[in-house]
Amino acid sequence: MLTGTDKLLESGCDVEKKEKLCRSRGGESCAFDGAMIVLQPIADTAHLVHGPIACCGNTWEGRGTLSSRGDLFKLGFTTDIDEIDIVYGSESRLFNAIVQTYRSVHPKAIFVYSTCVSGLIGEDLDAICRKAEDACGIRVIPVNAPGFVGPKNLGNRIAGEVLLDSVIGTGEPPDNLLAKGGFINLIGEYNIAGDLWLIEPALRKAGIRIMSRITGDATFEEITYAHRADLNVVVCSRALVNVAKEMERKYGIPYVEVSFFGKTEMAKALRGIGNGFSRSGRLSGLSDFDLKQKIDEVIESEEARIDEKLKKYAHLRGMKAVLYTGGVKSWSFISALQDLGIEIVAVGTKKSTVEDEEKMKAILG
Repeated sequence: MLTGTDKLLESGCDVEKKEKLCRSRGGESCAFDGAMIVLQPIADTAHLVHGPIACCGNTWEGRGTLSSRGDLFKLGFTTDIDEIDIVYGSESRLFNAIVQTYRSVHPKAIFVYSTCVSGLIGEDLDAICRKAEDACGIRVIPVNAPGFVGPKNLGNRIAGEVLLDSVIGTGEPPDNLLAKGGFINLIGEYNIAGDLWLIEPALRKAGIRIMSRITGDATFEEITYAHRADLNVVVCSRALVNVAKEMERKYGIPYVEVSFFGKTEMAKALRGIGNGFSRSGRLSGLSDFDLKQKIDEVIESEEARIDEKLKKYAHLRGMKAVLYTGGVKSWSFISALQDLGIEIVAVGTKKSTVEDEEKMKAILG
């Protein structure tokens, strides 16, 4: 019998199984860290780490995620278990910590994370979270991704499974959203350094509306009704392609994979979203032709504006660069530097999928 983790790893090193994870290509940190990276940007929820305080400290604000929805996600909560707890157990401490967190900050929901220590001593997160849910009257969601189960990317995908099982599909959007149609979910975009706030205006100009952000600059409520979107746009497929795949199977929502990094990739992304709507047949209120025409107009005007701003960097044209990156950045950086006229002479990569490596080769020719 396969466990949930086994299903994410099964046949993951096969090239054709990109929705699975190859453990040898998983990243440089642990599964717990990967789960926190995905879930912590949800700004109105609390994130309680059941483990030594160092686990909480190691992941606190490690990604530079920003939010316009409040500062709760910046707070760290932990049970800070020690040697005595390892010997005698710490489930009562966890329950009290959940209740105290709820009373202190009144979050919309609480995510409770296992760590290597709490995982090894067999703490029953699921049972404690159910008990705390009854006591607090809000969602208390266990995240069983202790660091020892695998690398960061496995934790990313476990967090995606948590969203699929416990959050997505549990709510409904306001009536005014359902009436409009033509909405996307942004999956795998974490608003690091506020990059999402540069992307959203271009999407709006093109007539593309966002239903749910998973998870940068997101609220818990908007993720509950992500199943009502018309198209999923996957920004970092390495992290959360399993979410897009399962939403396609369960809710019939098609998905496209894009990068918003650089002028060329942004244009490709906008056109890819337009084509995605065409294939989905779920676009209402705007014809395929009108949407594509609007997208082309936005690309033309934005590229003219960017070209003007890039004139001051004309001295970079003809320079040579060597890249050592990873994941989606392994190929999106190449495209962005080529937009500046910089020649890429060598590329190294870490934690990239076989598909990422093929994209790098295709861009470099």
